[in-house]
Amino acid sequence: MMRPYSRLLLLVLALSLASCGQENGDRFTDLGGGESPEGSFVSGVVRDTDGMPRAGAVVSLEQSFEGLPASISSRVGRSGGPGLAKVAQRATTSDADGRYLFDGVAAGAWRLEAQARDHLARIENFDVSAMAAAVNETIVVDVALTPVGSYTGVATIENATDHGGILAFVQGTSNVAVTDSAGNYRIDRVPLGDHVVRLHKEGVIHRDIATRLQFAGEVVNLGSVELPLDSNISPVAEAGPSLLGVEGISLDFNGSGSDLDGDVVLYEWDFEDDGIWDYVVVPVLLSDPTWRACG
Repeated sequence: MMRPYSRLLLLVLALSLASCGQENGDRFTDLGGGESPEGSFVSGVVRDTDGMPRAGAVVSLEQSFEGLPASISSRVGRSGGPGLAKVAQRATTSDADGRYLFDGVAAGAWRLEAQARDHLARIENFDVSAMAAAVNETIVVDVALTPVGSYTGVATIENATDHGGILAFVQGTSNVAVTDSAGNYRIDRVPLGDHVVRLHKEGVIHRDIATRLQFAGEVVNLGSVELPLDSNISPVAEAGPSLLGVEGISLDFNGSGSDLDGDVVLYEWDFEDDGIWDYVVVPVLLSDPTWRACG
């Protein structure tokens, strides 16, 4: 157990930090708490992943129950005991040194979330013991935010007029975008560093672009890239509608085919479905109105 003079020292130190923040005007701006001196202090530093303090981050604190914030727990019909649903979310902003402070934090489970522009939000869960609350112990919760940026560009398909549906994604991450009909895409919330952006769609040859994001909020334009058609795309055959015939009377067949990366040079029919082609014709004959396949 902490000795009485130790408890007093911590309390004086915390109050001194808070008063310092009031003098500077931008430190420890508590938006929702501080009415009661009873309970623990929760403080820490919000930093980027490179260790630099992050000023102006919004830090919120909310009691939790069974892993859920109190606001959500009460909505789904769970009860965390007396007073849990009455605890409102508190918020403050980090100062120029990345520091934040909450006072009067009661015993229980808590959820702290830090958010900043051009960064991924970070959530930290922690517990305050009854002993820590009774002696006004300071709980230190430091937060490391991940800075992010964006990639933009245009991806088109060879010989196409609609360039929608191309996947643009950062390999090794869940960051993905889909092109619109003009081929435009934007991949947001990508962590900083070296990346490979892949442009992919079935039926075309994918393209990989090596690139880099260097600072929070950076938007890198990857330019315009054309995806060539895959030369091995299989042709599509359409046999036409089913026909019912009588022996000795001719039937007209209206088969068709297409090939995205080439030309159809041959049509074949297998009437008995026995693997033996019964009729073979080249497309030039199909343009002749006097030609017809008979069965």
